Amino acid sequence: SSIDWSRFDIILGSVHYLDMWPFDDPEQVDHWDEVGHDAIWERYFDQFCTACVSDMPYTVMAHPDLVKKFAKYPSVAFDRARAYAQAAEAAAAGERMIEVNTSGAYYACKEPFPHIDLLTEFRKAGVPVTLGTDAHEPCNVDRGIDAGLKLLYEAGYREITALLPGGERRAIPLSLRERRLTCLNQISMHCSRSQRGLSRP
Repeated sequence: SSIDWSRFDIILGSVHYLDMWPFDDPEQVDHWDEVGHDAIWERYFDQFCTACVSDMPYTVMAHPDLVKKFAKYPSVAFDRARAYAQAAEAAAAGERMIEVNTSGAYYACKEPFPHIDLLTEFRKAGVPVTLGTDAHEPCNVDRGIDAGLKLLYEAGYREITALLPGGERRAIPLSLRERRLTCLNQISMHCSRSQRGLSRP
């Protein structure tokens, strides 16, 4: 690739296409029933694991179970526990972070990405986690933060990782009490300190 990846502080990896099909595109949602839910979920997690262990310099794997966006779930024959465990193993092997993305609560699936069972597998595998809202509008920058912090705590995480300018990482303790205020204040403080005297292209 001719891309100079060193110019970027954070590089997000994610799966939006399965064999050239944008499976999360609302205008192409009918294709789900043509392909079959089990096959799509299987292919999604296969691609997710491949991305995790690839040589692409992803910092964070974003919205790890985006495949549930339309609430089109697999049958009981699909082994979700196996898929979740393999995804966690791949993220750990590739030394990736993962993101709790609160935007899922505003789609048909009605819950953040990832599901608590998948998030628990990431935690058990020692995968660091960060928190995002996937805001495409300024008014949504902190949308769902409280729910995201609660999910993290319930999955067993006791710290989140803030990604700062220059690629620095800071671990921020996650306490059940006053979760939002404590975490957001510390993130803001760390970002302010990092930005002083730091210039990036």
